[in-house]
Amino acid sequence: MSQVLAKITPDYLRDTIVEIRYQGKLPFSLLRGIFYQELVEDYRLLSSLQPIGTIQLGPQQQVQLNNAEVLDFASDDIKFQLADGRIVFNSMDDYQGWKQYFPKIKAVLSRLISTDQILRFQRLGIRYISEFPDMEILPKVKVKLEGGFTNAEPFNTTIRSEYQIDGRRAVVNIANKVKKQTPEKQEGIFSILDIDVIGQSSSDVQTDGLFAEIDQLHTIEKQIFQDLLEPSFLQELNAEYEPRKQ
Repeated sequence: MSQVLAKITPDYLRDTIVEIRYQGKLPFSLLRGIFYQELVEDYRLLSSLQPIGTIQLGPQQQVQLNNAEVLDFASDDIKFQLADGRIVFNSMDDYQGWKQYFPKIKAVLSRLISTDQILRFQRLGIRYISEFPDMEILPKVKVKLEGGFTNAEPFNTTIRSEYQIDGRRAVVNIANKVKKQTPEKQEGIFSILDIDVIGQSSSDVQTDGLFAEIDQLHTIEKQIFQDLLEPSFLQELNAEYEPRKQ
C-alpha cells in the first residue's frame, strides 16, 4: 500500500487557510446577529477596545463589534472569520495536524448550517503557506530554473504554476531567497511555498458532501507538497508517513 505524508518536523507552516464561499438566505447585516447568537457561547469574539459596529439582538440586547462587515471568533486551536458570503478558518499558533484541525472546522460549519440560514455553499479552497527562514527553497524542490544569461546570483525569485488535478484547480507559488531586514537591521532571507487548491461544493447544504470535498482538497494539497519536495529534503524534515486512503 502506498504511503502519504502525515507529518514533518518542523512543519514551517505560517498559514493553514480553509475558505468556504456561501450564499445566505438573508442579507449579512441580519445574518451576523444570527451567527453571533449561535456561536458566542462556545467561541471567543475578537473585538477591539473601540468597536464601531453594533448588532441588535433584541429589544434590550446589543453587541458591539470591531468591524461592521465581519465576525472574528477564536478558540484555543482555531480562529475563523464570518463575512458576507465567506467563511475563513486558520489555525492558532502551532498546527496540530489535519486530524485535529478538520473536526473543529466541521463543528463550526455544522453549527452555522443548523441555523437554516445558508442557502448553498459554493467555492471551496484550502491554502497552506510554508515559510522557510534563512533558506533557499529552490534547491530543495523538483522545480529547476536555469538563469545562464548572467553570472549574477538571483534573489527574490518567484514562480507561479496552475494545474488541474482531479477536476480541481491547484495554484503553486514559490518565492525563493526573499530578502528581509531583521529587527537588528541585519539582512536575512526567507522562502515561501504556497499551495492553493480550489473546488466546488454541491448545490445543497448537506454536510456529507461538503466535508468530503474539503477533505479531498486537503488530500490534493498534501500530495502536491509531498511530490514537490526532494526526497532528501523530506528526510531533513523528519517526514512521517501513513497509509493512503482507499
